[in-house]
Amino acid sequence: MLSTTPTPLANPRLLITSHTESGASIFFHDQSLEPFVPFGLSASSFAVFDARPTVPVSNQPDPLYQQDLAQSLPRCPP
Repeated sequence: MLSTTPTPLANPRLLITSHTESGASIFFHDQSLEPFVPFGLSASSFAVFDARPTVPVSNQPDPLYQQDLAQSLPRCPP
């Protein structure tokens, strides 16, 4: 008989890769993300892996953009 009890998933992980000066690929950062559950524990949960303040995306760092997105739903600007 199959179990109808849901099994909770592990928290998502954010792995960021980079390159050494010689060009070898490396894992630069490894972090477990805490899900955001705005609708309660029995509903959907979200994890923000990356967000940018503009569309189209600029890959240049923006020192003025310091918003913490871990506990918010990302939205495109108007």
